[in-house]
Amino acid sequence: FGVPTVEVDGRLFWGLDSLPMLAACLRGDPWFDGPQWDAAAVPRPGVVRLVQELRAAGLRLAIATTTSPENVEVLLRTTLAALPPGSFEVIGAGDIVPAKKPAPDIYRWVLDRLGLTGSAGIAIEDSRNGVRAARAAGLPVAVTQSTYTVNEDFTGAVAVVSDLGEPGRPFTIRYGSVHGRQWVGPELLRAWASEASAVVGAAAAQPAPSFCSGPSV
Repeated sequence: FGVPTVEVDGRLFWGLDSLPMLAACLRGDPWFDGPQWDAAAVPRPGVVRLVQELRAAGLRLAIATTTSPENVEVLLRTTLAALPPGSFEVIGAGDIVPAKKPAPDIYRWVLDRLGLTGSAGIAIEDSRNGVRAARAAGLPVAVTQSTYTVNEDFTGAVAVVSDLGEPGRPFTIRYGSVHGRQWVGPELLRAWASEASAVVGAAAAQPAPSFCSGPSV
């Protein structure tokens, strides 16, 4: 996940890679370390539901982020406290890899610890750099947009939606097929992953171009 996660007093904080307010908590700011944070910070639509549904379906979850491990811990302890401990099998965070996104290092680190190749999963991202990182690691990727990334180029993503959506509160489709769904769930993620694999397979099946050389005139 690099999914947009937190809303605080109507302001959205997009993705685990851009959480300056969480960093402030770690510097001892009482606002962020008290009940005000718990009351004001809420998950974006669909985040908790999707994680719960994926766990119920027996799917393996991981976080690949270049924010600090401390920020991730605060997020899981407060905003995502509804999730049981151990919801994410692997958490790759901070400077455990030499290069941050858009380099694929953090995704490769996580995949290595899961014992998987990129084609075995799908990434949910919110920025162009995240898309580039996931794709370079061989992962298909879907995007949930943010105010800050709405004008970015998401070339390479299988689909772009406004958010993960909820039953009764559907997402808005920006790009790609949602296969008749109105919110992101395990079935739609599987459909997107299959769609991405089919595109890769079709490209691999194309004959290599031939180059003919003739006499110079």
